[in-house]
Amino acid sequence: MDLVLVRIDDRLLHAQVALGWVNFLSPDLILVADEKTAADPGLTQLLRMGLTSSVELAVADIENAAGIVKKGASDTRKCILLVRSPRHALRLLDAGVRTESINVGGMHFAEGKRKLLPYVYVGRDDVEVLEQIASRGVKLTAIDVPGNPSYDLLKLLRKGQLEDD
Repeated sequence: MDLVLVRIDDRLLHAQVALGWVNFLSPDLILVADEKTAADPGLTQLLRMGLTSSVELAVADIENAAGIVKKGASDTRKCILLVRSPRHALRLLDAGVRTESINVGGMHFAEGKRKLLPYVYVGRDDVEVLEQIASRGVKLTAIDVPGNPSYDLLKLLRKGQLEDD
């Protein structure tokens, strides 16, 4: 399985992904790795409604999603892998998923988070986890949609050191 995009986005599958990234990358499969979504058939059905019939959707918890990726290692399909948070991405790496890069496409405002980009807000825990991911040799980029500028997330984190709240 060719992971053409591994993306952290707290909204998971939405118009930017279903239209922008799908049209740009032409995946065969979108794999959503998220416990909450995997446990809610109605939510899974809602996600499926936003996709064309030519793109398969699979929804699984983190551990099972890692199994799908590893089992499909020799599969020639192109896959977009979506997770809700940096912690979920780290859990996938811990479960054996290998990727060279992760796109941070949407981490929205929440109390205690600081703005790095209009679509990326981070708190101390996020920074720690993102640094753990990067320490494994995974390149972290921030880009919301294809064609927009791409940013080196580690440079942004270093430039905008979080101050004590």
